[in-house]
Amino acid sequence: MPVPSSSPASHTNNFGALRLLFASLVIVSHSPQILEGSLANEPLTRLFGTITLGAFAVDFFFVISGYLISGSYLSSRTLTSFLQKRVLRIYPAFVVAYLASVFLVGPFVGGRLDELGFGGYLKLFARMLTLDVPLLDGAFARLPEAKLNSPMWTISYEFRCYLLVPALGVLGLLRRRWLALGLTVALLAAHAAIVHFQLQPTWGPLSDLPSSKAIFREPAAMIRLVAMFMSGVSLRLFRDEIRFDGRIAAGCAAGAVLLLFVPALAELGLATLGAYAVFWVAFTKRLPFLRHVNNDWDVSYGVYLYAWPVACVIALYAPQISPLTLTCVTFVVVCGLAALSWRLVEEPCLKLKRRGVARAVARPDVGGETAVPEGRTPQ
Repeated sequence: MPVPSSSPASHTNNFGALRLLFASLVIVSHSPQILEGSLANEPLTRLFGTITLGAFAVDFFFVISGYLISGSYLSSRTLTSFLQKRVLRIYPAFVVAYLASVFLVGPFVGGRLDELGFGGYLKLFARMLTLDVPLLDGAFARLPEAKLNSPMWTISYEFRCYLLVPALGVLGLLRRRWLALGLTVALLAAHAAIVHFQLQPTWGPLSDLPSSKAIFREPAAMIRLVAMFMSGVSLRLFRDEIRFDGRIAAGCAAGAVLLLFVPALAELGLATLGAYAVFWVAFTKRLPFLRHVNNDWDVSYGVYLYAWPVACVIALYAPQISPLTLTCVTFVVVCGLAALSWRLVEEPCLKLKRRGVARAVARPDVGGETAVPEGRTPQ
């Protein structure tokens, strides 16, 4: 799931290219799953047998997000401005994609809107406000994976991670970076234990609350994704002491690949060794062409939001299509939709975000650090 973009004007890093790459990998991962209803031919599962290519991409989305969002918080002059930026980045595009999935795609793929009733519509809109996946009976019922827009599930976890950052700030963990690093290590260890011992954690007494799932989400998934997010936060807090070297990055990438063969250590390797390699790519000046990929038009979020329903529609009407062809056709179509999402929804909202930052900078009575565009290369 793509992270918040940098300022649209002239990135000084390669995060835009990385976001688009990871969004594209999610399409590659989902194509055989949509056609066959299993992970038997999912590329990374076949190769390593531990995680999917989609999970691989989402993990790195959260690592990058932790880095950028903690930086955004530290550079925001007020908590209100920080939260405003986060809401404007996540909600508008999500709401439009959610409504399009339900009301434009749903009726044409078997979705039974006429059976919802008033209560059903209320539940649909409540799920939208909590950034949950859209559910519509009958949608894509003829496909092995009868889900309207499955990848949207990660967005609610992403937003909860956003809310975690100011909580860490209030608790002082962003000033005491060794405590933040300790929390990161504890979360990664907890995730490794869950995978190794096949645990099914709960929220304890909180699980008995009527809306506990809507508020806290699934414990195992939350631990995994917060661990990845905190890896990015830790990289941000220690950025002045980290030297990114190409030879070290190559070694780290190789080590991360080897750890992918070990279920309990696969994502631990991605959060540590893999993160170093990815951030070397993000900041290197040896690949200047990457600065221009997904820069002025940041389509990565739209690609992520629209890829599943587009691929499912194609698979529904062309059931004999191969996974590779489905991936390619989906990517072409969804890039067009993502471009519209960027131009008509996301970019106007980002302009509102930047106006808010400009007003904060203009106020001499507001304390805090000087606001800067997100995602700049550390100096």
